[in-house]
Amino acid sequence: MNRYYEKNITTGDVTTYYYLGGRLVALRKGTTLEYVHQDHPSAGSGQALGGSFVSTDGAGAQKASVAAPA
Repeated sequence: MNRYYEKNITTGDVTTYYYLGGRLVALRKGTTLEYVHQDHPSAGSGQALGGSFVSTDGAGAQKASVAAPA
């Protein structure tokens, strides 16, 4: 695995990661493309708000989510 490409040697599944300005914006698992929606940095801090994200498919349906602990 590297920052842009991962291959599962057991299954042969390939995942490709797409970045814009250092932020993950999409990933492709096989032929399925998912868009990643991350927290925005809080005003002036440059830090993400706990690392929460949601991924959606091309139609906007939620595929996965991770919420930062409260």
